[in-house]
Amino acid sequence: MTHAELVKRAERWLLGHGCAFALTELVVIISPGEIPDAIGWNGPISTILVECKTSRADFLADQKKSVRRIPTGGLGRYRYYLCPKGMLQAEEMPEKWGLLWAYPKQVRKIKESEYFEDTEWQGGLKNEIKMLISVIRRAHLRGLLPEICAPLNMSDVK
Repeated sequence: MTHAELVKRAERWLLGHGCAFALTELVVIISPGEIPDAIGWNGPISTILVECKTSRADFLADQKKSVRRIPTGGLGRYRYYLCPKGMLQAEEMPEKWGLLWAYPKQVRKIKESEYFEDTEWQGGLKNEIKMLISVIRRAHLRGLLPEICAPLNMSDVK
């Protein structure tokens, strides 16, 4: 299973688990040193981050990132690793992180994520808002805001 396939699966999983929308591999200049594989919003300050790993070496390298060692500034109030079935185990997960396994036809939650508190706006929530502003700014620069901001027809809402 390729990284791109896992990212697509992560996006579908987020959308199927209460997220109104999800972004994948969004590069933002003001990012906190991470480019999230997939992040979804299921409330005003409730986000779910999914990091996709295709190898154990990639997972171990990820643990060395400063945002992993000091998690208060990281993205996602809930955080998961997604990997092919059996590649990583629940007991290997960093504190509070959950684990998802990709099976051939589904993604299964192996370990639940705990909530990552960010009550002092230490960076995580602030950076999530910066990501959203970046997306809106891109839509503005491309002339898409009038269409995006137009009232929705109820037939458009799924």
